[in-house]
Amino acid sequence: MYLHRITHILEKYERHISSGMLVFGFIFDSLTLTRIDRSRDHIILGTYLLVSLLCIFFVNLFEIRRERGGFLEKAQPWLLFAIQFSFGGLFSNFVVLYARSSSFLASWPFLVLLLGLLIGNEFFKKHYARFTFHMSIFFIALFSFLIFFIPVVLREMSGSIFFLSGLTTLILFSLVMYGLSKFFPERIAESKRALVFSIGIIFILVNVLYVTNIIPPIPLSLKDIGVFHSIYKKSSTEFIVLAEEQKGYAFLRSYDTVSLKEGEPAYVLSAVFAPTGLSVNVVHNWQYYDEKAGWISMAKIPLTIIGGREGGYRVYSKKENVASGLWRVSVETERGQVIGSLKFLVERVKDSPALESSLR
Repeated sequence: MYLHRITHILEKYERHISSGMLVFGFIFDSLTLTRIDRSRDHIILGTYLLVSLLCIFFVNLFEIRRERGGFLEKAQPWLLFAIQFSFGGLFSNFVVLYARSSSFLASWPFLVLLLGLLIGNEFFKKHYARFTFHMSIFFIALFSFLIFFIPVVLREMSGSIFFLSGLTTLILFSLVMYGLSKFFPERIAESKRALVFSIGIIFILVNVLYVTNIIPPIPLSLKDIGVFHSIYKKSSTEFIVLAEEQKGYAFLRSYDTVSLKEGEPAYVLSAVFAPTGLSVNVVHNWQYYDEKAGWISMAKIPLTIIGGREGGYRVYSKKENVASGLWRVSVETERGQVIGSLKFLVERVKDSPALESSLR
């Protein structure tokens, strides 16, 4: 009786409940996901994957039993809702994690894809009864998880590690399919061709996005970046920086202004977070904007960061002969994946502006 009432309420207000859970879940994930190398978050994501897989199994099992006169079909709507909830939790987490590890301008196609899967999850419920569809979504979720989980575990980040993540995804997915084939071989046989095609397209697409540097350089993330007149190292983790006070209307612009005397260099300090035990090389790519040619790379300065620091590992670079005009320093991996960037306007002045010192 009570189960029937609850089911009726869920069906009547399903769209409102689902939309509310989407907003609540996204805000919750944004506030609680602090470190990509935290075991608790890995357990949560792994649980989502496991729950979605178990629900997929029971949905198909109940479908077969219903076709053969079974009595468990009433549970199917609840299982479809559980699949929707699990995938929603996964892609909500992925959007937060991947967005933190990239510049939107550099990685927007992949971020839009994840965001589309998150929002589209609200309309996918009917499709989750289709084996090829929900297994394809599961493959994307598994691949998205292993892309950053493998580097965190192995404490290494490189092209070979990414391809190892892809290979691991294919192996685990094949094992899942083999296990499912023991329970409903006919359904697997019916869907085999369509599923192989779907998984193949997804796998190729993700690898193309990686090769073209569109996938964010997860598990790295830019915690802080700024341009300064001078930087002095106080300790292994602290720097004293000298910066000019920005004008009151500076917040209306998308960049800061740096007033430099002739011959005075500019400094950029960045803090890049990496998981504990992971040491990786990054690059400060100093770029000047030319109205005809666009952004021109003027200097690429290699730097090394060491993982584990909550606020990110701080490194800085210095550029001499900085011409007046618009500049951008892009923090990138050695492969050219953009972790984040800073845009600023250089103005040449005769007298140095008033400077303020602070600890970073």
